[in-house]
Amino acid sequence: SYFTMQRITLKGGRFFGKDEARGLARVAVVGTGAAKDLFGGENPLGRAFRLEGVPFQVIGVAVDPGTASAKEATEAGDETIYIPLDTALVRVLNVSYLNAVYLQTRGEEALRALPPAIAAILRRSHKLREGKPNDFTIQDPVALLKAEHDTGQAFEALVGGVAGISLFTGGIGIMAIMLMSVRERTSEIGLRRAMGATRRDVMVQFLLEAATLSGLGGAAGALMGLAGNALASRMAGWPLVWPWAGMAGALGLSVALGVLFGLAPAIRAAGLEPATALQTPG
Repeated sequence: SYFTMQRITLKGGRFFGKDEARGLARVAVVGTGAAKDLFGGENPLGRAFRLEGVPFQVIGVAVDPGTASAKEATEAGDETIYIPLDTALVRVLNVSYLNAVYLQTRGEEALRALPPAIAAILRRSHKLREGKPNDFTIQDPVALLKAEHDTGQAFEALVGGVAGISLFTGGIGIMAIMLMSVRERTSEIGLRRAMGATRRDVMVQFLLEAATLSGLGGAAGALMGLAGNALASRMAGWPLVWPWAGMAGALGLSVALGVLFGLAPAIRAAGLEPATALQTPG
């Protein structure tokens, strides 16, 4: 039943059955990683190995339950070795108790009702008096998934907040730089206006400068991110994924941020009168 519950499939061979489990058979189903570690590239089916000094025969090769195909299993490498429960208790571990039990239900409602019922059964079997703490742990996968989901949402909110603060800080920096540029180029703006440039021309010029400045910064950040992604993937052995859509979105957001925070300096530059601007040193 464990293979069914864990949705483990076979790459080759067969699973052991109830008769072999009751008969303390020394048979094993090995993961692809374990088969490679034990026998190299040779076919493990029918081969023997020792576990804690006890000889076992390989009757099956299991596909890692975290992978979707035998090909992926070969690449991932499941290093688990499965043997019959009674064989493990009597021949390998030499104990008469279990340290873990897996339960499966047919619905979510039944799953929610299981923990208190299991706790009551275990407290009776462990002879725990009322008020005495449990000497066991019950893990509810639904509660674990909910906690993981909540943690993920909190982390996303934290990352989003940090990113928002960084964007706002960068936008303020762009605005400050553009305001300084307008102040230092007052005579240039006056000269352009005197030669026939309209307020709109001046505004578009400074908006383009702000967009170019922020766009170059976004491009530099994207390249650094890609380099960091490649380095981390290489060091950790992960498959390399290039987030082109995310990079394009980041560049577009950078340009939009430059236009937004460059709007005030551009309006200020466009509002300068030519005669006054020409008389201003700078």
